[in-house]
Amino acid sequence: FVIAFLILAAANSFGFVPEVVSKAGMEASRWALLAGIVAVGMKTSLRRVLDVGGDAVALIVAETIFIGLFILAGIYYLGHA
Repeated sequence: FVIAFLILAAANSFGFVPEVVSKAGMEASRWALLAGIVAVGMKTSLRRVLDVGGDAVALIVAETIFIGLFILAGIYYLGHA
């Protein structure tokens, strides 16, 4: 998988992959990522997460907020570069 990924990434970077195929691959990868995230969410038991304790839940929430703000800051600063 890793070798195939590297070969395809290099082929795309050097312009060997037609733009139509590249755009279709990007769209397919977005949907695959979404499906993977949904699958993880569906298998997560909210009851078991809450059973871990308030400190752990607070840490998860704080990490999520931090990552979100970090990404938004990156978009803001890179978008205005």
